[in-house]
Amino acid sequence: MTDPNPAPAPAASPVAHLNPSRKTVTFTLAGRDYPVRASLGLMCEVETRFGPATALFDRMQARQFRITELRALLKVLLPEDAPSGEALDEALEAAGLVEVMNRAQILLAFGLASDQPEDGKKPPAGN
Repeated sequence: MTDPNPAPAPAASPVAHLNPSRKTVTFTLAGRDYPVRASLGLMCEVETRFGPATALFDRMQARQFRITELRALLKVLLPEDAPSGEALDEALEAAGLVEVMNRAQILLAFGLASDQPEDGKKPPAGN
């Protein structure tokens, strides 16, 4: 006999889009996942466009970050096959601007963090 009031399925983890050991954040836009790794090269691209990453991170944390900047940042972070133009705007609205900004801020934090563990041992290969 089936239960007429089954328990709801467990909710997805609120941090399922994060992989701190790989410094990766996944942006879900227009029904597609775009995992982005906070590599040194990517951080250099961000700084070329926006200035010091620490200042950008601080502005995002203080919520002094404009939507136009978020759109421009995503153009740097996301691969070429990601939505652009009006399709990106629609994807941002559907995903939620604050959610996307939070993920971008976490990605910057990963990029600014040290790869050196506190115990002094080298991180695993691939980091």
